[in-house]
Amino acid sequence: MLDARVHEDYAGALLPRAVGYGAALLDYFFRGRLDVDLVDDDDGLRLVGTNASTDALDGGTLTLYADGDDGLRRPASESIAVGRAGPGDPLPAVPVTGPAGAERFVAVYTGTLGEERPAGAFPGAVIGKVLGGVRVEEVFLDGGDTPPRWKLRTPKGVFLLTPADGASPLTADDFEAMRWGDGQDQLVGRSAFGPGRPNRVAAYAVPRLPSSIEIVAEDAPGGPVVTLRPIASFTLPQAGVSLDTTVSLDQTLEYRQQSVEYERTVVLQWTVPIPGVPGAYVPAGVEVASPRIRNLANRAVAFADTFAVVLDAAHYDLRQSPTEAATYSWRLTETSVNTAGHLIGVVRVDHAPPPFFRWPRVAQPLYGLDRTGEQIVRETCGPFACSPVTVPLMRSFPEGLLLWALVDFTAGRVLAKTAEDRITIGDRGVGEAPNWARPTQSPEPLVYRHTFERRQGNPDALDATTDLGWSGESLRTWDEEVFATQTELAQNFGGSAASSGGLRAELQGALRQLGFLQTVPGQGPTTAVFAFGDVGPTQMTLSVSTPASSPIPLAASLADAARARPPAGAERLAFIGAGIVPGRGELSGLLVWDAPEGPARGLLASPLGPEFARLVLGSATTELAVVNDLAR
Repeated sequence: MLDARVHEDYAGALLPRAVGYGAALLDYFFRGRLDVDLVDDDDGLRLVGTNASTDALDGGTLTLYADGDDGLRRPASESIAVGRAGPGDPLPAVPVTGPAGAERFVAVYTGTLGEERPAGAFPGAVIGKVLGGVRVEEVFLDGGDTPPRWKLRTPKGVFLLTPADGASPLTADDFEAMRWGDGQDQLVGRSAFGPGRPNRVAAYAVPRLPSSIEIVAEDAPGGPVVTLRPIASFTLPQAGVSLDTTVSLDQTLEYRQQSVEYERTVVLQWTVPIPGVPGAYVPAGVEVASPRIRNLANRAVAFADTFAVVLDAAHYDLRQSPTEAATYSWRLTETSVNTAGHLIGVVRVDHAPPPFFRWPRVAQPLYGLDRTGEQIVRETCGPFACSPVTVPLMRSFPEGLLLWALVDFTAGRVLAKTAEDRITIGDRGVGEAPNWARPTQSPEPLVYRHTFERRQGNPDALDATTDLGWSGESLRTWDEEVFATQTELAQNFGGSAASSGGLRAELQGALRQLGFLQTVPGQGPTTAVFAFGDVGPTQMTLSVSTPASSPIPLAASLADAARARPPAGAERLAFIGAGIVPGRGELSGLLVWDAPEGPARGLLASPLGPEFARLVLGSATTELAVVNDLAR
């Protein structure tokens, strides 16, 4: 019998379950989520973000709509195709195309969500994200003006920018680049840098009406003008800005020249062919002594250089114009102003070796033996003169990235850098000339023989030996026929490299997370056999051994860097790493570092695409980095 108590029991059990089912059903129908935002960088205003849903998106489109001040909603972008994007995966960037007066946007995805697919008139899942209260303001260089002028575009119009301490609007001659700072109303500009350039960075505040987001502007003959209030200015001093980093380059070249020498005796035996006929000496054989190895030269040449890394005009961007005493080059890749009003710069420092023909070198003579067996310098002769044959012992220079640094130009201090205070790069090269591994290609003799002639057996004369002097011969390919003796020659090739301080430990760890900084086995050892001497039973061979090379470290570099717009009192840098991963080839990857003492993390790695295209780093926020994957 159903009474009130029974109904109460049923309600206590079934109603909570019904509520749970209803909540789960609502969660299912509204499970679609977009974590997107608008980013304004050098590529213009774009919608970027990730799939925040618990299911994958696939085969749909992502479109941005704008609410105008007339109350109508219009498309503000093209519909961008979305491939498969799992939970947390990035979505394709959507360039914003308008309209100019929009201040609120809606991002809409239409298409497949998990198992919910389009069918007929059914569009599939529809996911929306309202970007309410977003005000679109863009700083841009108007190339249509002469000279090109910097302008500010807002929903209310386009305005010229004039500093309060200046008489005319800002042009490309004043600043090569301008961008928003960390604060809401901050702008920062960078002039051209280098010898004879302004070498200046400046920050300004955009004035706004009290309790309003509208800017303060004045009408002028050339168009409405916004007068910028100066915040900070920095001009590179003649002495530069020190990065508190010292670099030591040490290189040692160990050189050796060896020769193979042996004695060869031609035996002439007195012979009377027929009694009564005068006798004569006829060849009876050749005797050879065991060859010996002799060092003709041993030499060590040392090169050393130590320099401090200073951000001065003379060393700015020397990549295309190296100078004899350059050693390093730097570039200001990004500028900003933080909320405290300090000018911040991201600096890349590279090795900048001098032109190749200016590399220091020592001319090492190539030796040989004259006919008396005395050691001499080999010569090459032309129609009018002879000159010595020399081997250049030449210094080499490291190339590529040296370090990244984050510099507070206002305070005159380094906030963070990827290297330690002292960088040491050492190199030891071991070699010899000629190259015994390919001796048949050498134009110079590699083997010297001392030839004698011995006459014997004449009853009317004493046996006599005549010294015929020294001569050179080349090695030849061994036909693997019989040989009288084999001589061992160890070739002096190889070397080692060692460096320290070039990359902080936490950044090395992040690169290892992406598979970089591994080593692969070296090559060798190898042995090659060549023949010399007379062809026949007295033929001799030379076994040339080359030692195994050391394991080869696969270096990785931080190819690109961007400063994330951090909360006050913190700094975060995003990097693109590039290098070789065994088994996967050349890759580029994204890593992030909480500078200067925080952890670094490797986030993703991607193979290089056609034409060696790698990841390209765009702008970065505290939690989001815009990366173009040109490989896909």
